[in-house]
Amino acid sequence: MKFILATLPVLVAAHSAVWKVTFDGTTYPARDARMDPELGAKRAEWHFKNVQNFPWMAVRDVEDASITCGLDATPPDLSAKARAGANVTVQWSGIIRMHLGPVLTYLGRLPTPDTKPLDISFFKINEAGFDKARRKWANEDLIEHGTADTFQLPSDIKPGTYVLRTELLALHGNRMNYLPQDGYSGPQFYTHCFNVEILGNGNVEPAGVKFPGGYKRDEPGVKFNLYKSEKDWDGYIIPGPPKYAGKYEAPTGEPPKVEPKDTGLFPPAFQAKYEAYKAKEDEYAIASSNMVNGVDPTGKEMAKGSASIATYFQGRTKVQAALKEEYKNLLAEAKALGIAPK
Repeated sequence: MKFILATLPVLVAAHSAVWKVTFDGTTYPARDARMDPELGAKRAEWHFKNVQNFPWMAVRDVEDASITCGLDATPPDLSAKARAGANVTVQWSGIIRMHLGPVLTYLGRLPTPDTKPLDISFFKINEAGFDKARRKWANEDLIEHGTADTFQLPSDIKPGTYVLRTELLALHGNRMNYLPQDGYSGPQFYTHCFNVEILGNGNVEPAGVKFPGGYKRDEPGVKFNLYKSEKDWDGYIIPGPPKYAGKYEAPTGEPPKVEPKDTGLFPPAFQAKYEAYKAKEDEYAIASSNMVNGVDPTGKEMAKGSASIATYFQGRTKVQAALKEEYKNLLAEAKALGIAPK
């Protein structure tokens, strides 16, 4: 228990989250669960509740409703815009190398603004698992590409509002005796959902799956045991339905023009202060992930026997105290400007 308590801040910071998503050339900030709700930020990402102060706690049971879009998910304030066939880039935060596993992305048509996530049918549009030729898992590949995942929207689907559901699946907690009720064992799903209005002339409405339901507890790709034998990695099967096999052609026409406020950005002066504060908070998360991956805060590979993560972050207490005061000032200004609720 002492080990868990001592390393809890590091584990929290090291968990994966989405920082931003670029739809068809326009970037939309993701929801920062640590402060965006209190600051009154408007996002294209679905709202979800924190779990015991874990801003991005993993879902471990595929039959839990949180697997869809997070705990008690509610609709976002904004919707991104993109042409059918356009590229999307999901920028993740720090990713732990030992969190071996696939990355998957789905789309689900949103029939009405108040449709619940559990009632949406999702079809897969992107997936990556274990690359046998390069001997790399998808999360390792993301690390090598700056934790950015770029893929294409289908070009033949019917225009309208969709929910883009993207996730990392970490398999490192799996054991042969996995049970959903086991505290820290089992698969770890890091899931995020965004609304996007897709423009185009397509007419296809792909069949999909609902979550929970899209994965099974005993599905090979969910219960996969990394530690049984690395030879088995070659046979890893990505969970869920196959990727939608429709058209993925280049988009037509000009990209949609989106005003900064419609992406979720604050007024320029306050946005600059928000980004400066967020960068200081994120520095901790980035350093946590890097050090777990064996890279020191300067970006160099750590030598064996070097200072532990816990030792490195002992000096974080004073920094955190200063950040709390800075955040109080930021929140007060947001309220004065009418951005945050008073």
